[in-house]
Amino acid sequence: MSFIDPAGDQGGQEGEVINKAFQTGEKVSLAWSVMQGVITAVIVVPAVIYFIAHGLPVYIGLGIILVVVGGAALSILVKKRQLAALSGSGSSPKYVSPSALPAIRPTPDEKIVAAIGGILRTGKGLRDVQVLGAGAIRQPENAMVVTDKNIFLLYIPLPGADVAAGDVDMGQIDWFAASGEITAKLNAALASAPLDSAVGSDPRNYGLSLADLANVKFTDWQRKISFVMKDGREYSYGIREKNDYENLKSIFNQPSSAS
Repeated sequence: MSFIDPAGDQGGQEGEVINKAFQTGEKVSLAWSVMQGVITAVIVVPAVIYFIAHGLPVYIGLGIILVVVGGAALSILVKKRQLAALSGSGSSPKYVSPSALPAIRPTPDEKIVAAIGGILRTGKGLRDVQVLGAGAIRQPENAMVVTDKNIFLLYIPLPGADVAAGDVDMGQIDWFAASGEITAKLNAALASAPLDSAVGSDPRNYGLSLADLANVKFTDWQRKISFVMKDGREYSYGIREKNDYENLKSIFNQPSSAS
């Protein structure tokens, strides 16, 4: 199932604009790293050769050259991997958590109570897994669908939203600046196909059964909801929009937050 609305109404293209801006930044950073590497090599290599000619042990001189050139090459490689990750041209695989997520699928008679775009997984543990400056977000889900039987956590694709590139977390940035686009794509998908298609569109999507729910906790100052399951597991999410947060409080019979 695609999360592209055939009518083209995606609530704007904030995600793409933000991603391209960060790609531009990475290109500038890459160019700067290349220039630094060239300048350093031009200065260091002749200097080391000069000192070798005047008595510096060859192995020490070659070691210095190796460290300098190798460090510059590694920096350039990392920057190239980060740019490739953000542009989608890299080969970083999707990260699927080794701990089994609840593989719940909706039933045909299941009724949608709320559809929320703009959520961010919070809690303990690393958010991403990276190698040489690029990798994947461990759990990139950015949308929630509450039904009369389950809670489904879904990943709505935005450019680069499920990859990690150094200090750049596009998923977190999209949560802050592109929740409208996430919501529009979610609503378009739910309007054009059954909920089961959305849930099955990505192996990282999962569901929590309301029957297995022990408690729902709300943290108003963080605008965070935590689902505590009977087996002790806890799934916490920051909710971007206040009206969505208040709607969830109403659904789970909690008093409204103070204005």
